[in-house]
Amino acid sequence: MMEQIRMAQQFLRQTQLADGGWPYYLTSQQGSPEPTCLAALALADEGGGTAVSCALNWLAGLVNEKGAVVLPGDDEPHWSTAHLAITLTHLAYDEPLRDRAIDWLLRWQGTAGDADPYGAIILNPELIGWSWISNTFSWVEPTCYGLLALKRAGVRRHERITQAEAMLRDRVCVGGGWNVGNPIVWDRALEAFLPQTALALLALQDEPIDSIIEQGLAVLGNEANEAYSTLSLSLATLCLQQYGRQVDTFVDQLLQRQLADGSWRQMTQLTALAILALQSVSGGDNVFHI
Repeated sequence: MMEQIRMAQQFLRQTQLADGGWPYYLTSQQGSPEPTCLAALALADEGGGTAVSCALNWLAGLVNEKGAVVLPGDDEPHWSTAHLAITLTHLAYDEPLRDRAIDWLLRWQGTAGDADPYGAIILNPELIGWSWISNTFSWVEPTCYGLLALKRAGVRRHERITQAEAMLRDRVCVGGGWNVGNPIVWDRALEAFLPQTALALLALQDEPIDSIIEQGLAVLGNEANEAYSTLSLSLATLCLQQYGRQVDTFVDQLLQRQLADGSWRQMTQLTALAILALQSVSGGDNVFHI
Protein backbone atom coordinates (compact mmCIF):
# COMPACT_ATOMS: atom_id res chain seq x y z
CA MET A 1 0.00 0.00 0.00
CA MET A 2 2.86 2.39 0.73
CA GLU A 3 4.04 2.11 -2.88
CA GLN A 4 0.57 3.03 -4.12
CA ILE A 5 0.58 6.07 -1.84
CA ARG A 6 4.03 7.06 -3.07
CA MET A 7 2.94 6.82 -6.72
CA ALA A 8 -0.13 8.95 -6.01
CA GLN A 9 1.91 11.59 -4.20
CA GLN A 10 4.29 11.69 -7.15
CA PHE A 11 1.32 12.34 -9.44
CA LEU A 12 0.34 15.31 -7.25
CA ARG A 13 3.84 16.74 -7.23
CA GLN A 14 4.02 16.52 -11.01
CA THR A 15 0.64 18.17 -11.59
CA GLN A 16 0.94 21.17 -9.28
CA LEU A 17 0.55 24.43 -11.19
CA ALA A 18 3.33 27.00 -11.32
CA ASP A 19 1.44 29.37 -9.01
CA GLY A 20 1.21 26.70 -6.28
CA GLY A 21 -2.40 25.66 -6.73
CA TRP A 22 -3.90 22.48 -8.12
CA PRO A 23 -6.75 22.11 -10.62
CA TYR A 24 -9.56 19.61 -10.32
CA TYR A 25 -8.57 17.90 -13.57
CA LEU A 26 -5.18 17.07 -15.05
CA THR A 27 -6.10 18.85 -18.28
CA SER A 28 -7.00 22.13 -16.51
CA GLN A 29 -4.70 25.04 -15.77
CA GLN A 30 -7.11 26.69 -13.32
CA GLY A 31 -6.22 26.18 -9.68
CA SER A 32 -9.09 25.68 -7.21
CA PRO A 33 -9.12 25.86 -3.39
CA GLU A 34 -10.67 22.45 -2.65
CA PRO A 35 -8.22 20.26 -4.60
CA THR A 36 -5.32 22.45 -3.46
CA CYS A 37 -6.25 22.00 0.20
CA LEU A 38 -6.65 18.25 -0.21
CA ALA A 39 -3.41 17.89 -2.17
CA ALA A 40 -1.48 19.83 0.48
CA LEU A 41 -2.89 17.54 3.16
CA ALA A 42 -2.05 14.45 1.11
CA LEU A 43 1.60 15.53 0.79
CA ALA A 44 2.00 16.67 4.39
CA ASP A 45 3.36 13.34 5.65
CA GLU A 46 6.49 14.03 3.62
CA GLY A 47 7.29 16.89 5.96
CA GLY A 48 5.70 19.58 3.85
CA GLY A 49 8.35 20.74 1.46
CA THR A 50 8.17 23.23 -1.35
CA ALA A 51 4.96 21.84 -2.87
CA VAL A 52 2.99 22.29 0.35
CA SER A 53 4.52 25.69 1.13
CA CYS A 54 3.68 26.99 -2.34
CA ALA A 55 0.13 25.66 -2.03
CA LEU A 56 -0.40 27.34 1.33
CA ASN A 57 0.95 30.63 0.01
CA TRP A 58 -1.39 30.41 -2.97
CA LEU A 59 -4.35 29.69 -0.70
CA ALA A 60 -3.44 32.55 1.65
CA GLY A 61 -3.52 34.90 -1.32
CA LEU A 62 -7.19 34.06 -1.89
CA VAL A 63 -8.35 35.11 1.59
CA ASN A 64 -10.03 38.51 1.86
CA GLU A 65 -9.90 40.90 4.80
CA LYS A 66 -12.92 39.20 6.40
CA GLY A 67 -11.27 35.78 6.41
CA ALA A 68 -13.17 34.20 3.52
CA VAL A 69 -11.68 32.49 0.49
CA VAL A 70 -12.58 34.43 -2.65
CA LEU A 71 -11.87 33.11 -6.13
CA PRO A 72 -9.83 35.24 -8.54
CA GLY A 73 -12.02 37.73 -10.38
CA ASP A 74 -14.88 37.27 -7.92
CA ASP A 75 -15.96 39.07 -4.78
CA GLU A 76 -18.30 36.43 -3.32
CA PRO A 77 -17.10 34.32 -0.36
CA HIS A 78 -16.43 30.72 -1.29
CA TRP A 79 -17.62 27.59 0.53
CA SER A 80 -14.09 26.16 0.47
CA THR A 81 -13.13 28.46 3.36
CA ALA A 82 -13.98 25.48 5.59
CA HIS A 83 -11.46 23.35 3.68
CA LEU A 84 -8.85 26.04 4.20
CA ALA A 85 -9.49 26.12 7.95
CA ILE A 86 -9.23 22.31 8.18
CA THR A 87 -5.97 22.40 6.22
CA LEU A 88 -4.40 25.16 8.28
CA THR A 89 -5.40 23.42 11.51
CA HIS A 90 -4.03 20.05 10.45
CA LEU A 91 -0.75 21.51 9.21
CA ALA A 92 -0.44 23.92 12.15
CA TYR A 93 0.21 26.70 9.65
CA ASP A 94 -0.50 30.43 10.05
CA GLU A 95 -2.78 30.32 13.07
CA PRO A 96 -3.87 33.98 12.67
CA LEU A 97 -5.07 33.22 9.13
CA ARG A 98 -6.84 30.09 10.36
CA ASP A 99 -8.55 32.09 13.11
CA ARG A 100 -9.77 34.67 10.58
CA ALA A 101 -11.27 31.87 8.49
CA ILE A 102 -12.93 30.38 11.59
CA ASP A 103 -14.35 33.76 12.60
CA TRP A 104 -15.80 34.15 9.13
CA LEU A 105 -17.35 30.67 9.24
CA LEU A 106 -19.03 31.54 12.52
CA ARG A 107 -20.63 34.57 10.86
CA TRP A 108 -21.50 33.03 7.48
CA GLN A 109 -24.59 30.86 7.41
CA GLY A 110 -27.36 29.57 5.26
CA THR A 111 -30.77 31.19 5.30
CA ALA A 112 -33.90 29.89 6.96
CA GLY A 113 -36.54 28.73 4.53
CA ASP A 114 -40.30 28.94 4.56
CA ALA A 115 -42.48 25.96 5.37
CA ASP A 116 -43.56 24.16 2.20
CA PRO A 117 -47.29 24.97 1.81
CA TYR A 118 -47.74 21.88 -0.40
CA GLY A 119 -46.03 19.47 1.99
CA ALA A 120 -43.76 18.19 -0.75
CA ILE A 121 -40.58 18.51 1.33
CA ILE A 122 -40.63 17.50 4.97
CA LEU A 123 -37.89 19.13 7.03
CA ASN A 124 -37.46 21.94 9.52
CA PRO A 125 -36.55 24.98 7.36
CA GLU A 126 -35.62 27.07 10.40
CA LEU A 127 -32.56 24.97 11.22
CA ILE A 128 -29.49 26.64 9.76
CA GLY A 129 -26.13 25.21 8.78
CA TRP A 130 -23.90 26.31 5.93
CA SER A 131 -24.69 26.80 2.27
CA TRP A 132 -22.82 26.61 -1.01
CA ILE A 133 -23.55 30.26 -1.86
CA SER A 134 -24.30 33.29 0.29
CA ASN A 135 -27.92 33.91 1.22
CA THR A 136 -29.16 30.50 0.15
CA PHE A 137 -30.55 27.41 1.87
CA SER A 138 -28.36 25.18 4.05
CA TRP A 139 -27.24 21.82 2.64
CA VAL A 140 -25.68 18.75 4.19
CA GLU A 141 -22.19 18.77 2.63
CA PRO A 142 -21.16 22.38 3.34
CA THR A 143 -22.67 22.04 6.80
CA CYS A 144 -20.50 19.00 7.46
CA TYR A 145 -17.35 20.81 6.38
CA GLY A 146 -18.31 23.83 8.46
CA LEU A 147 -18.71 21.65 11.55
CA LEU A 148 -15.45 19.81 10.88
CA ALA A 149 -13.58 23.09 10.44
CA LEU A 150 -14.88 24.55 13.70
CA LYS A 151 -14.45 21.41 15.77
CA ARG A 152 -10.97 20.70 14.45
CA ALA A 153 -10.02 24.26 15.40
CA GLY A 154 -11.21 23.62 18.96
CA VAL A 155 -14.54 25.43 18.74
CA ARG A 156 -16.94 23.07 20.50
CA ARG A 157 -19.47 25.19 22.37
CA HIS A 158 -21.18 27.63 20.05
CA GLU A 159 -24.75 28.13 18.89
CA ARG A 160 -23.69 27.64 15.27
CA ILE A 161 -22.48 24.14 16.11
CA THR A 162 -25.58 23.28 18.12
CA GLN A 163 -27.93 24.36 15.35
CA ALA A 164 -25.89 22.78 12.55
CA GLU A 165 -25.85 19.46 14.39
CA ALA A 166 -29.62 19.72 14.84
CA MET A 167 -29.95 20.43 11.13
CA LEU A 168 -28.03 17.27 10.23
CA ARG A 169 -30.18 15.19 12.55
CA ASP A 170 -33.29 16.71 10.98
CA ARG A 171 -32.12 15.72 7.48
CA VAL A 172 -31.55 12.00 8.16
CA CYS A 173 -33.00 9.75 5.47
CA VAL A 174 -35.79 7.36 6.42
CA GLY A 175 -33.55 4.29 6.28
CA GLY A 176 -30.60 6.07 7.85
CA GLY A 177 -27.76 8.08 6.37
CA TRP A 178 -27.87 11.36 4.48
CA ASN A 179 -28.19 12.70 0.95
CA VAL A 180 -27.70 16.30 -0.18
CA GLY A 181 -30.41 17.55 2.14
CA ASN A 182 -33.96 16.38 1.40
CA PRO A 183 -34.95 13.10 3.07
CA ILE A 184 -38.53 13.07 1.76
CA VAL A 185 -40.07 14.68 -1.33
CA TRP A 186 -43.76 14.22 -2.23
CA ASP A 187 -44.10 11.39 0.30
CA ARG A 188 -41.23 9.56 -1.32
CA ALA A 189 -38.32 8.63 0.93
CA LEU A 190 -35.10 9.50 -0.90
CA GLU A 191 -32.04 7.29 -0.71
CA ALA A 192 -28.94 8.10 1.27
CA PHE A 193 -25.67 8.83 -0.56
CA LEU A 194 -22.37 7.45 0.66
CA PRO A 195 -20.26 10.67 0.44
CA GLN A 196 -22.77 12.78 2.39
CA THR A 197 -23.38 9.99 4.91
CA ALA A 198 -19.65 9.63 5.57
CA LEU A 199 -19.20 13.39 5.95
CA ALA A 200 -22.17 13.74 8.29
CA LEU A 201 -20.88 10.93 10.49
CA LEU A 202 -17.44 12.53 10.57
CA ALA A 203 -19.01 15.84 11.56
CA LEU A 204 -20.88 14.11 14.41
CA GLN A 205 -18.03 11.88 15.57
CA ASP A 206 -17.67 13.68 18.91
CA GLU A 207 -21.33 13.05 19.75
CA PRO A 208 -22.51 10.00 21.72
CA ILE A 209 -23.21 7.08 19.39
CA ASP A 210 -26.99 6.83 19.11
CA SER A 211 -29.44 5.23 16.70
CA ILE A 212 -28.91 7.92 14.04
CA ILE A 213 -25.15 7.37 13.99
CA GLU A 214 -25.50 3.58 14.12
CA GLN A 215 -27.95 3.65 11.21
CA GLY A 216 -25.56 5.84 9.24
CA LEU A 217 -22.67 3.47 9.89
CA ALA A 218 -24.88 0.57 8.82
CA VAL A 219 -25.68 2.36 5.56
CA LEU A 220 -21.97 2.66 4.81
CA GLY A 221 -21.28 -0.94 5.73
CA ASN A 222 -24.22 -2.33 3.77
CA GLU A 223 -23.20 -0.40 0.67
CA ALA A 224 -19.57 -1.56 0.71
CA ASN A 225 -20.01 -3.52 -2.52
CA GLU A 226 -22.10 -0.79 -4.17
CA ALA A 227 -19.63 2.09 -3.75
CA TYR A 228 -19.02 2.79 -7.39
CA SER A 229 -17.14 6.05 -7.01
CA THR A 230 -13.67 6.88 -5.72
CA LEU A 231 -15.22 9.74 -3.75
CA SER A 232 -17.53 7.31 -1.91
CA LEU A 233 -14.77 4.79 -1.26
CA SER A 234 -12.34 7.38 0.09
CA LEU A 235 -14.77 9.20 2.37
CA ALA A 236 -16.31 5.96 3.63
CA THR A 237 -12.84 4.65 4.48
CA LEU A 238 -11.95 7.83 6.37
CA CYS A 239 -15.26 7.71 8.24
CA LEU A 240 -15.30 4.02 9.14
CA GLN A 241 -11.64 4.09 10.15
CA GLN A 242 -12.42 6.94 12.52
CA TYR A 243 -15.22 4.91 14.11
CA GLY A 244 -13.06 1.78 14.31
CA ARG A 245 -15.19 -0.17 11.82
CA GLN A 246 -14.20 -2.58 9.06
CA VAL A 247 -12.71 -0.91 5.98
CA ASP A 248 -11.00 -3.76 4.09
CA THR A 249 -13.59 -3.97 1.31
CA PHE A 250 -13.45 -0.22 0.66
CA VAL A 251 -9.64 -0.18 0.66
CA ASP A 252 -9.44 -3.14 -1.74
CA GLN A 253 -11.81 -1.46 -4.17
CA LEU A 254 -9.93 1.81 -3.86
CA LEU A 255 -6.58 0.24 -4.68
CA GLN A 256 -8.06 -1.52 -7.71
CA ARG A 257 -9.09 1.83 -9.17
CA GLN A 258 -5.66 3.44 -9.15
CA LEU A 259 -4.30 4.19 -12.61
CA ALA A 260 -0.78 3.46 -13.83
CA ASP A 261 0.21 7.12 -13.42
CA GLY A 262 -0.59 6.86 -9.71
CA SER A 263 -3.82 8.87 -9.89
CA TRP A 264 -7.48 8.16 -9.51
CA ARG A 265 -9.19 9.28 -12.74
CA GLN A 266 -6.39 11.87 -13.20
CA MET A 267 -8.26 14.14 -10.80
CA THR A 268 -6.48 15.99 -8.00
CA GLN A 269 -9.40 15.94 -5.57
CA LEU A 270 -10.01 12.19 -5.90
CA THR A 271 -6.32 11.30 -5.86
CA ALA A 272 -5.71 13.37 -2.74
CA LEU A 273 -8.74 11.91 -0.93
CA ALA A 274 -7.64 8.39 -1.86
CA ILE A 275 -4.17 9.10 -0.44
CA LEU A 276 -5.69 10.47 2.77
CA ALA A 277 -7.89 7.39 3.11
CA LEU A 278 -5.00 4.98 2.55
CA GLN A 279 -2.78 6.92 4.93
CA SER A 280 -5.43 6.72 7.64
CA VAL A 281 -5.47 2.91 7.50
CA SER A 282 -1.68 2.66 7.25
CA GLY A 283 -0.91 4.22 10.60
CA GLY A 284 -1.12 7.85 9.54
CA ASP A 285 -3.38 10.60 10.83
CA ASN A 286 -6.99 10.91 9.82
CA VAL A 287 -7.30 14.52 8.67
CA PHE A 288 -10.95 14.60 9.76
CA HIS A 289 -10.26 13.40 13.28
CA ILE A 290 -11.78 15.74 15.87
